[in-house]
Amino acid sequence: MPVTYAETWFPVLIQILIAVGVAGAMVGLSALIGRRVRDTVKSSPYESGMKPIGNARERFSVKFYLVGMVFILFDIEAIFLYPWAVVYRELKQSLTDMDRMFTLLAAGREVPDAPNAPALAVRGAAVRFENVSFAYESARPILHNVDFTIAAGTTTAVVGHSGSGKSTLGRLLFRFYDLDRARGGRILIDGQDIRDVTQDSLRAAIGIVPQDTVLFNDSIYYNIAYGRPSATREEVIAAARAAHIHDFIEGLPAGYETPVGERGLKLSGGEKQRVAIARTLLKDPPLLIFDEATSALDSKSERAIQHELDSIARERTTLIIAHRLSTVVHAEQIIVMDHGRIVERGTHAQLLRAGGLFAQMWALQQQRAAHPEEGDDAVTQQDTAGA
Repeated sequence: MPVTYAETWFPVLIQILIAVGVAGAMVGLSALIGRRVRDTVKSSPYESGMKPIGNARERFSVKFYLVGMVFILFDIEAIFLYPWAVVYRELKQSLTDMDRMFTLLAAGREVPDAPNAPALAVRGAAVRFENVSFAYESARPILHNVDFTIAAGTTTAVVGHSGSGKSTLGRLLFRFYDLDRARGGRILIDGQDIRDVTQDSLRAAIGIVPQDTVLFNDSIYYNIAYGRPSATREEVIAAARAAHIHDFIEGLPAGYETPVGERGLKLSGGEKQRVAIARTLLKDPPLLIFDEATSALDSKSERAIQHELDSIARERTTLIIAHRLSTVVHAEQIIVMDHGRIVERGTHAQLLRAGGLFAQMWALQQQRAAHPEEGDDAVTQQDTAGA
């Protein structure tokens, strides 16, 4: 456990008190002995024995000596008791932590599997959102009768303003939340309701590249291998090559054993995303979700990462959740959402010709690219109006 402030100053205080006690005892004893020696020298040879302590100076010396001895005894006692106090504190903290751990283990799962639920049987990984309505809180609905299909091996993009419900689709597909059966609506993968299969098998079939990649404070190798812990070193390196990060890793002094720091702070945004891509490639899932995977990157890094995302999405069922429309131009289907509802759908060319919300968003983002300052203000105003 980390050293506390008390553990730092307490030993120092003990040493100071011992020094004060020893000094006090020595001063008092020296003064008393010195006084008696002087009295003995000055006294008559016929006088014997010690004179009683009578004057104020001698009484003060004795008191100084006694106080010093008390300090020393107190310090010796504290030295022996302090380790036991530390042991008691650590034991009490450990018991408290154990109690919290057992309380957590006893807590029920918010999204349980159905009794005797089978594993998901993936054939082509076709996804169907069928009349899906959802609310995190009953008073604030997020999705309203969302209905669309992602054909097996194709890419569907979901776009819209902030707060339109895009990311909620990914959370529902991953079963962070379950749909209320009483309200109707369901999500199917190859015809199987995801509420009726095990969560382990469902999540094993899905690979996610999020906006903020979660990296552990460990080596680059460990973070890539996390996608499939049973993978061999050769497979991990092959995934890194496919994500075009192998050469960068080999150029580091420690290579694949280089620590990434807490939450990957030692890597740039683009490097973190390439690690996430390598992790997903190693997992090799039939279904992919890209949730704002490039929104936190600059334009140069975005183009490079987008090329890798397009490569790994080829021949896989892919759901892209995006704000930047330039990243979804080649999607076979684009779903436009506004306030939790689908307002448009089609290809990039079809939506531009329709002149609806997608065309307005495209024009604003093109304006932003041409005139960054003006574009930022315009997009911000539009987002505020549509959120």
